[in-house]
Amino acid sequence: MKNTLLCSFVFASLCLGCSQSEPDPKSGEASTKAIKVIDPELQKWVGQYKGILPCAACTSFCEGCEGMTVDLDVKENQTFKLVRTSNSGHNKPEVYEGRFVFTDNGKLKIQLNGISERNTVLWQQGSVEVLDTKTGLPYKDYSDFELMKEA
Repeated sequence: MKNTLLCSFVFASLCLGCSQSEPDPKSGEASTKAIKVIDPELQKWVGQYKGILPCAACTSFCEGCEGMTVDLDVKENQTFKLVRTSNSGHNKPEVYEGRFVFTDNGKLKIQLNGISERNTVLWQQGSVEVLDTKTGLPYKDYSDFELMKEA
């Protein structure tokens, strides 16, 4: 009787011990990774924008103004890269990288930190508009200050 009871106990212990195997480290790794949730208001900004703006001294395209090509890359970690290239060929391209902040509750305007002029941008469906640095408002010839979102 004691042998039967002892054998049953040993058998039950072995069965329980085998059923409590360690989880696969690869499957545990996948479940512990943080799921990245991006604010939908931020997500609409993410992308590359390109266009030709009037040169820095002009508030619209004027005679003799070849403008500057602008390439703005907005990233989901609230950083940006801005490249301004003079179309006259007289100046080297200006490259800026940094962080941006939202300047309104609706998250329609951002300010590009580290840039002194033409640093406020307004989001529009499929494009962004560079705002007047002094007033924070659109330029009179606002269509001259539009950057189109690349597909």
